[in-house]
Amino acid sequence: LEQQNQAVLASMDRRAKLQLRLQETVEGLSVAAITYYIVGLVGYAAKGAHAGGFEVNPELVMGISIPIVAGVVAYGLSRFRARIAAAEKHISALEDREIVLMEHIESAKKIIAEREAELKEEEGGVSDEQAMLEERLSEVQEDLDALLADRGRITSNVNPSLLLKYERLFKNKGDFAVVQVEKDHCSGCHMKLPPQVTNDALNPDKLVICNFCGRMLINIR
Repeated sequence: LEQQNQAVLASMDRRAKLQLRLQETVEGLSVAAITYYIVGLVGYAAKGAHAGGFEVNPELVMGISIPIVAGVVAYGLSRFRARIAAAEKHISALEDREIVLMEHIESAKKIIAEREAELKEEEGGVSDEQAMLEERLSEVQEDLDALLADRGRITSNVNPSLLLKYERLFKNKGDFAVVQVEKDHCSGCHMKLPPQVTNDALNPDKLVICNFCGRMLINIR
């Protein structure tokens, strides 16, 4: 494969050299042809002047004009070729820049496609999480409704004045309004209770209040 590549490069080099020689040959022939044409016009002009009575030697004028015309034509072709080369160079630079821009565009399109795929995947995950949260919220709402229904059934049998005291105490404490007596201590404020309060809390028909925190006490033994 490496030998084939070298052969291809050598062939391209030979073709480039041959093209350059052909181009130089064409330019040389072009200079000769244009010079011949212009010198011929100069000769016709000199012959016309000679026929008009001017002392002009047409052959001498044509001979003198040959190097002058050839030099001007060669210089003009050289300038023209230089301008073409500059234009080709500029076009080549623009083409290279276009290729770079196209590569950047392709790279940007690839990155955008990857980001869109990631976004779709994340949206799918968010949708799944949202569905799970909505399902959980529905379950919690059902549990809350059931608890509220149970509370309504329970509170319907409670003395209204006692229920009012409970609700005010619960709102004031923010945690528990009714606590147990544990080892002669209030489980709400953890203070030791007097023996009479501990014994009174054994009676379910009696409302007993903690002397320290004001919570309702129950004593289950």
